Amino acid sequence: MKNTIGFYTFYQIFQDHRGSDQLIIAEKIRQLIKSLEREINVLIKDRNYRFKIFFDVVSKDQATLEHFKSFLDAHPEISVVCQVPNYFPKSNLPVELKEIICFDSFRILPEEFHLNWFRTHLSSGPKEELIVTKAILENYNLRYLILSEDPNENLEEITSTVKSITDEKESQDFSVAHISNWKSNDYKDIQSLFSDLNSKDVIFFDKDSFVNHNHTVQDKIRNRSELLKMYSRSNSKGSICAFRIDSRTLSSIFQDHSGYLPNILNFVGEDFYKKLDLQERIRSLGDKDLTVAIEQYLSWYYQIILDKVQMVASVCKENIPSFDSKKDFVGQLREIIISLDGKNDVFIGSGEVLSFAENSKLTAANFLTTYYLNSKGEIDQRLFPKQYFMRVKGAEDVPVSYPNFDFIRISNISIETGLFECDFYLELTSPFKEGIEVIRFNNLHADNIVIKPVIKEKVNDEYWYHRYHINGTFRFFPSSENYPFDKQVVFISYSLIEEKYGILQPIQIHQVDKEFNSDGWKKLGFRSGIIRKKYKYTPVFKDSYFVINEDNRLGMILSRPSSFAIIKVIIPLIFLLSLVVYSFYLPLENLEITIALLTTSFLSAIALYFSTERPNPLVITTIDLIFMFFYLFVGIGSAAIFVFSLFPDYYDLGLKVYRWFSLGFFISGVYWILSRMTAKKYAPKMVFDDKQ
Repeated sequence: MKNTIGFYTFYQIFQDHRGSDQLIIAEKIRQLIKSLEREINVLIKDRNYRFKIFFDVVSKDQATLEHFKSFLDAHPEISVVCQVPNYFPKSNLPVELKEIICFDSFRILPEEFHLNWFRTHLSSGPKEELIVTKAILENYNLRYLILSEDPNENLEEITSTVKSITDEKESQDFSVAHISNWKSNDYKDIQSLFSDLNSKDVIFFDKDSFVNHNHTVQDKIRNRSELLKMYSRSNSKGSICAFRIDSRTLSSIFQDHSGYLPNILNFVGEDFYKKLDLQERIRSLGDKDLTVAIEQYLSWYYQIILDKVQMVASVCKENIPSFDSKKDFVGQLREIIISLDGKNDVFIGSGEVLSFAENSKLTAANFLTTYYLNSKGEIDQRLFPKQYFMRVKGAEDVPVSYPNFDFIRISNISIETGLFECDFYLELTSPFKEGIEVIRFNNLHADNIVIKPVIKEKVNDEYWYHRYHINGTFRFFPSSENYPFDKQVVFISYSLIEEKYGILQPIQIHQVDKEFNSDGWKKLGFRSGIIRKKYKYTPVFKDSYFVINEDNRLGMILSRPSSFAIIKVIIPLIFLLSLVVYSFYLPLENLEITIALLTTSFLSAIALYFSTERPNPLVITTIDLIFMFFYLFVGIGSAAIFVFSLFPDYYDLGLKVYRWFSLGFFISGVYWILSRMTAKKYAPKMVFDDKQ
C-alpha cells in the first residue's frame, strides 16, 4: 500500500462578499485541486507514495484554532501546510506545525526561526513597502493613515499602539494622519480628510493602519472595504494607495462608477501578470460563472496555495524515490527546498518563481497599478509608469513600456510547417527613444520580417510614442489531430531584449482589435499572458548555471473553414452511405445488386480518401477516422450480408436485426468522433513542452 503525502489547503467564507460568488469560487478551487491531484499522481505512479490534497472550506463559525486543530487531527497524513491559516491569533499556533512543512505568505508564523517553516511573503514587509511606495511616489505628498475605533476598556493600549506606529512612520519621513473613532458620525472625519485632498496628495494605508488588536481577518477586510467605499463616494481629487486590495472588493466599488472612477493605486503581486500555464488550468474548468474577478482571484489563490503543491511534486519526482515515515519525508523535503536557493536551482510554478534564502522567499514582486476608463467605458488596470523593485542584488527603479497590437491580416496558416504570416501594426509607448529596437520577437521564423516606421513622437517629458507596420512569418504549435475541423492558436511571442529596459505592460484581451482578415479562418477567441522558461547550462570549464526567460504571448484561437471538407468529403460520403444503407433493404433475390452497391461504395470511398488533402504530420486525424469508420461500416455490412446469404431462410430476419445494429454502430461512431473533436487533449494551446 502506498504512503500518502497530505496537503492542507483552505478557503475562508467571508460575510462581506456575496454568498453565490463564494460558493462558485470554492467549487472551482475544488475542481482545480482534483485536476492537479490527478496530474501529479500520474507523474509519480512509479513511487511508493501518492499525493492527497485536503480542502477545508471554513465558514465564519468555523474560523477558530479549534477547527484547524481538529482538521489536522482528522487527517494525520497531512505533511505540508500550503498556507498557515490566518483566521485565528498567530500566538496560538498548534504545536503540531513544528513537525511538518509549513508555508507562509501572510506573515502568520512567529519571527523566531524554525527549520520546517518557509516564509513565502506576498510582499517584502511593512518597512520595505514604505520604501517602495516613497521611491515610486516621490513627487507626491504621501500621508500614512492610522484609524482606530473607541475600544473603551482598551483605550490606553490603543493610544500606545498609535503612538508607536506614528513614531515609526515619522522616523521614515512619513507624515501621519490619525483619526480616532473613524466610523462615528457616518464617517464624517474620514470623509472630510478625503475631501481636502488635491491631485498631488496620496493617502497610504496597510495592515498596521487599523490598530484594534481584537479584530479578526473578517473585521480587517471589512474595514478596508468600508474605507475604500468612503473614499470612492467622496469624489476626492487625491489618491489612495494600498497593498493587495482584493479584486472582489474593487469589483464592488467599481460596479457603479457612473463615469467617475476613484483614483486608487494598488500594489499587486505576481497574479497581475497572467501566466499562460495557469490560465490554461483555470480555463479548463469552463467559462460558466467564470467572471473576470473570480478568474483573478483563482489565479491569486493558485499562486499562494497550489504552486506549493506543484513545487513539492517536482522535487519529489526528481529527488525522493521513497520514504519510510512522515518524519523521514519531512526531513528530506526540507533539505531539498533549501537547495532551491536561486543559485543552484529555482522552481518555476504555474504562478510564480520560488527560491529561498534562510527559509524565506528571495524576492517579492510589488507592481504599482492604476485603474482607468478605456475608450469603451470599461475599467482597465495598468502599471504605474514608474516601478521600484527590492531585489537581492539591490533596489532599483524600473521603467515601464506599453505595447499594443493592431492586426491587419493573418494568412497562410500551415499545420505542416508550423508557420503563419502576420501583418500588423505595433504601437509602443516607451521611455526609450530606440522604440522597437528594445523588443525581440521570440517566435519569428528565420528573421523573416519587414518593419516600416509610421510614427515617432514625444508625448510628454518622459515618454515616446512609436507606431510600426510589420509583416513577418512566425512559428506556432500546430495541432493536427482534428484536421480538417481543427482549431489552431497562432501567436506573437515578444519580450524586451535586456533587463535594463524594465518591464512591459501586459496586453489586455478586451483591448485587442478583433476586426482583421483571418484568411477565411473563424475567430473564436484570444489569449494573452506570459510564459517563463528555465534553461540550464552545464559548460565544461565553468560552473553550471540557469537562466530564466520570460516571454509575452498574444494569441488568436482560429477554426479552419470547413466548407471544403463538407463539399469534398462529407456530402460524397453521405451519398455513398445512403447507397450502403439502401443495400441493407434489398431482398436476397437482388444479392448481386447489393454486392455491386457495397463494392462501388467501398472503392469510391478509397478513391475519395486518396484525393482528399491531408496534412503531412504522422498522426491520425479526424478525416482519417471518418474514412476508417466508413470502411468498417461497409466491411461489417458486407460480411453480415455474406453470412446471411448462406442461410436463405433467415436472410430477411438477419438483415432486420443488422439494420438496428448498424444504426447503433453509426450513432456510436458519430458520437465518438465528435467527442474526440471536443476533447481537451486535442485543444489548441499556446503552451506545450517549451516551458522549461
